[in-house]
Amino acid sequence: MLTKGSDPLCRPAEDDVSVSIHSEALTFTNGALKKFVIGFFPRQDGSFDQIGTEDGKTVHILGRITGDVMEVDVNNPPCEYHWHLKKAN
Repeated sequence: MLTKGSDPLCRPAEDDVSVSIHSEALTFTNGALKKFVIGFFPRQDGSFDQIGTEDGKTVHILGRITGDVMEVDVNNPPCEYHWHLKKAN
C-alpha cells in the first residue's frame, strides 16, 4: 500500500508484491521493480534495516518478521510503501 508519494510517479497505490529470502538475500518483485535484490541480515528479534542499490535505483527496507508475517516499510524515492506479507504454504 502506498503511504507517501504522488500519482502517477507512485503507481499503483496498491500493488502485488512477491518476496523470496534465500541465505542472505531478499529478492522482491512489484509493479515497478523486477527481481530487485537486497542483502538481508535480520537481527535476533526479527527486525531489519537494509538498503539496496541496483541500476541506479535505491530501495530502503525497514521492518520486522514475526512468525510467518513480515511488516515492511519501503522507501523507493520518491515513493514510500508498506508491505504486509504472509509466508506462503
